[in-house]
Amino acid sequence: MYLAYGDTRILEQQYLSMKAWVNYMESKSMKYLWNRGFHFGDWLFFRPDDDNDGRSAVTDKYLIAQAFFAHSTRLLVQTAQVLGKKKM
Repeated sequence: MYLAYGDTRILEQQYLSMKAWVNYMESKSMKYLWNRGFHFGDWLFFRPDDDNDGRSAVTDKYLIAQAFFAHSTRLLVQTAQVLGKKKM
């Protein structure tokens, strides 16, 4: 919504939940690697023509979890910058 309309209200409303989510991932990680515990990411595989019902999931679930950890952290940093927050 912010990217489409430039309205920062949605960022202000969601900032604390975004921060809580990144803090949760950090608490479950070891040295900022979220490569343990339960994850749903194993159904996202990179060869969809091999098996259309998902039984041949080949992308490591921890790779997917780490990618979302990095992506979520980047979104939080960008949001903090837009909102003028010096400390996250």
